[in-house]
Amino acid sequence: MNDYYLLGRENKKEFACADGGEQGAEGSSELNFELHLVKLTISKNGTAISDDLSGLSTTWLDFQPNNLELPLMSNRLKEFITENLTGDEGLYWILAKINGPGGVRNYYIPVFERELDVLDTENTIYSEDGSILTPHFSLNKVHQLGIFHCPGEGGSLKIASALYVNEMVKRAVQKNRLTGMTFKKVNVI
Repeated sequence: MNDYYLLGRENKKEFACADGGEQGAEGSSELNFELHLVKLTISKNGTAISDDLSGLSTTWLDFQPNNLELPLMSNRLKEFITENLTGDEGLYWILAKINGPGGVRNYYIPVFERELDVLDTENTIYSEDGSILTPHFSLNKVHQLGIFHCPGEGGSLKIASALYVNEMVKRAVQKNRLTGMTFKKVNVI
């Protein structure tokens, strides 16, 4: 089980999206602002945003899309990830409150205490300015991690928009039919 996956958002044309306005994610144990659910409709004519959530089959997802590119996770998803942590990830969680149908729900954002050394630097593809175009991860560096991020993401709080999970997390999520996410196999050497 040496497979690892990029945790992605389901690709739908209409979905509930948590909107935080133009806020930034600052705070240590919780966001200092609330998000609220809106309906996002993507068409060939552009993107439409509405406060009317009617017509959506599901509003609350386990991996909730949002305009701030934060990895917003339900308590269920947080629990499955937490169960598969090894302790080497240096991960803690901050609380995010989302207003939506039926009131406010708690979601969680994983935060890394430090930048993780996970790349196979010889095979990773870089741009001329040194930013990562195509990451290749080192099996020797990630084999003890349940979740990790690509170095250089996340800013001062180390909240990465792109998260990678191991096969055990992927299987637990799929077996328990958690919603809102996809898995794309990544390069591990």
